[in-house]
Amino acid sequence: MNRFYRYTGILMLLIGLLHVTTGFIRFNTEFGRMLAAGLVDTARQPLGQRLAFWFTFAGLLMGLIGYLMDWIVRRQGMRLPGAFGYGLTGLCIIGLVLIPLSGFWLVLPLGIYLSIQQGQRA
Repeated sequence: MNRFYRYTGILMLLIGLLHVTTGFIRFNTEFGRMLAAGLVDTARQPLGQRLAFWFTFAGLLMGLIGYLMDWIVRRQGMRLPGAFGYGLTGLCIIGLVLIPLSGFWLVLPLGIYLSIQQGQRA
């Protein structure tokens, strides 16, 4: 296991943290409205608040996936499942087709790298 592979989980966790931070900065007005309304059932409507929630929540999910990746690779000394890199790459490509100017460009190289590593594993 090469040195960079060991830190792929930390990289994913940092991308998730960047996503959450960007979400709170970009959607500060929407989050303010949600807090003022008491938070309960505030992420359904209006559209801006729904977008704020899902954008930021996606970052939290990326961070959680990054933590799990780090736990598998560095703490357990195992490799990620073979399909993980391919799946990550595929999701990024779909995301880039639908939203070309997005953060999917940050995750795509990681997915490609993990795919290549799986191919070299055999």
